[in-house]
Amino acid sequence: MTDLTSLNPRHRELISLVELHGHASIEFLAQRLNCSAQTVRRDIRKLCEASVLQRFRGGASIDTSQVRLGHASKQDSQQVEKGRIAAAALGVLEDGQALFLDTGTTCDHVARALAHFRGKLHVITHNLTAALALGPHHQRFDLQVVGGRVAGSDGALTGPRAIRELSGYRADVAFIAVSGLDADGYVLDFDSEKIEIKQAMMRGAQRSVLLMGSSKLGTRGIRRVAHLDEFDQILCDVPAPEEIQTIMAKPQCWKAVP
Repeated sequence: MTDLTSLNPRHRELISLVELHGHASIEFLAQRLNCSAQTVRRDIRKLCEASVLQRFRGGASIDTSQVRLGHASKQDSQQVEKGRIAAAALGVLEDGQALFLDTGTTCDHVARALAHFRGKLHVITHNLTAALALGPHHQRFDLQVVGGRVAGSDGALTGPRAIRELSGYRADVAFIAVSGLDADGYVLDFDSEKIEIKQAMMRGAQRSVLLMGSSKLGTRGIRRVAHLDEFDQILCDVPAPEEIQTIMAKPQCWKAVP
């Protein structure tokens, strides 16, 4: 898989636009990126050579089975939408509750947003990035970081030790992030060890809340994490697609954040 962290901001934004829409025309991309069609064609050619995009007549599509965006690229993607999801996530919490916090850029947004939470929380996480964001607010948060092996640039700790330590906790809420959603209503991810972490958090929480940006709709992964019906609430920046609503036992659990 190709790591895209070395690409320039225009390339990353182009990839994000194609990822969000599934495919995009050269004219659309030129307008959104405020550059010429010739520049877009040149960018698409470069990204196709890197096996990031697939070219079609007049535009490009993305093959998510061939690329995983690096953590830095994901941080740049859908900032406003992730901020809205993070703000909505705070509304789920009550003073004094215990929280499992997953890894991923949306969960990093949640960690930063928690600085504005009016109350105290017990936070259990395997996310070093989130832990560093919460550290300055230790007077209000009882922060527990499980041990384990660092897996990737996102600061996630994984492995048997992390799962064993997480299994010893019980939480009121688990905030879970994923890489994709398939047509059968299963949320997906790539990393088997991170999937085991997510599943351990869900087992140990009274309520599981899925935090999922619209860019994940239809995005692929290699393994299923859980079905949408296994979550008590789904926070997304767009309403559930009609075809997804029809396969959910509780479509009202999907909340499109304002």
